[in-house]
Amino acid sequence: MFGVFRDRLYKDRLQRLEEEEQSLLADEPTHPEYLNMKRCLDDRLNRKLEEINKEHELRMRAHERRSVAIRSQAWSQFFQSIRETRERVLESLNRDWYDVQTTRRSAHSLPECSIVFPKDPAQRVKNAVAYNKEVATLAGIAKYEGFPAGPEIKGASESELAHDLAAMDGQRGRQKQPFQPPREEYQASSTFNRLGPAGEQFLKDTPWANPNHSSHKTLLPPTSTQMDGRAEQALLAGRAQPLPSAQMPPVEVETPLSTQRIPALSVSPEVTRASLKPGGPSKKASNMPSLARTSKTAAA
Repeated sequence: MFGVFRDRLYKDRLQRLEEEEQSLLADEPTHPEYLNMKRCLDDRLNRKLEEINKEHELRMRAHERRSVAIRSQAWSQFFQSIRETRERVLESLNRDWYDVQTTRRSAHSLPECSIVFPKDPAQRVKNAVAYNKEVATLAGIAKYEGFPAGPEIKGASESELAHDLAAMDGQRGRQKQPFQPPREEYQASSTFNRLGPAGEQFLKDTPWANPNHSSHKTLLPPTSTQMDGRAEQALLAGRAQPLPSAQMPPVEVETPLSTQRIPALSVSPEVTRASLKPGGPSKKASNMPSLARTSKTAAA
């Protein structure tokens, strides 16, 4: 009886061990203790991996921040060194420029000097004696020796002045003024081109709006250029004859503006010519003062 019970017990234990072995050797183990132990190991492994990954991430962030800080510090030091170098160079250039400007401004300036009036009477007497001695020495040199000076410059004589004036008058008489043809009664200005035929007719019929109107020409005496042009035309046509003294054209004489009078519009040309009188004869060269210069020593 006891032997049967013992065999059955061993058989049950052996069967249970075989089942556990099969559950452990299967592709997917189903042993509960094994699963519990594996679950614990997996949890610990995952926790360790998370810690390691987190530490790696934090280390990478720390290294990145450290590299950024080191790079920023290097760039800031580089820019600071460049800034200091630039400021040092600009300071030296500004100092040189200030020295140049100061030297340029003070190049032609006279130094400020002051004479202190001596308070000691004896010193004042000594200064007066020294001044009088210097003045006496210079006066003696000027009187007996003389100071160096340039040669005396003499002006032109009366005969030379008369000869020069005659030559100038001859050259002035030989210069001929260019012949100007008489202006037409109407010359349309560029500003009146847009007026058309009506505007041109208005300018022809209105003397005060047309400075070249024929009514203005009758009030003005003939100029010397017009007379010269008429004489040349008469000579070329073969009709030039010597005019008597009574028929000679009047000669224009330059008079100051203060003595000239503007003729009124109602006065005829003959009255206008009669009102203009020639000025007095020019002074001779003999009446002009001499231009000779004398030296200071001769004047003294």
